[in-house]
Amino acid sequence: MLNNIGEIYYAEEDYEKGLPLFEEAFSLYEKVDDKGKMATTLVDIGKYHDHNEQFERANQVYGQALQLVQENDANAFFPYIYHGIALHYQSKDDHQQAIIYGEKALIEMKDQQNDAYQIPNYELLHESYAARGNYQRAYEIRDDQMEFLDSTNNIALKTKVEALQTQFAVEQKESENKLL
Repeated sequence: MLNNIGEIYYAEEDYEKGLPLFEEAFSLYEKVDDKGKMATTLVDIGKYHDHNEQFERANQVYGQALQLVQENDANAFFPYIYHGIALHYQSKDDHQQAIIYGEKALIEMKDQQNDAYQIPNYELLHESYAARGNYQRAYEIRDDQMEFLDSTNNIALKTKVEALQTQFAVEQKESENKLL
């Protein structure tokens, strides 16, 4: 809950109100020893330090997050951590490091079939490759992103069609039952 409110303040650029909420959330997760939630909250805290151009502090926080996940076999959190670190490096215009962590995030997302951050991660990679002048790879990333979007849209469309078919079958059965 605190993380969600902190995210809202971050989105509204009210950084003074958001950071304390993430710090409080971290303390609560620490008390219950939830390493994965601690790590993701550290990434959120790191975003605030990035925004305030406290890059050294952000580096430390991201390092802590990565260490927590690695030491505690919390693999499900790698995509979020790597994506957060990639954003950190991109905010510093260190596109080479942004690419390294963005690619790691993408690999983890695909391995875990985690679609949550794939679109923003593709965008990050596209921008970073283009900033480094690797337009061929930037194009390939954009192409992969479009393929991912198409497959996601196809799944959504298939689900809608199946729901309509089911609804039609139910209505047809109800009509037949009324005739009997």
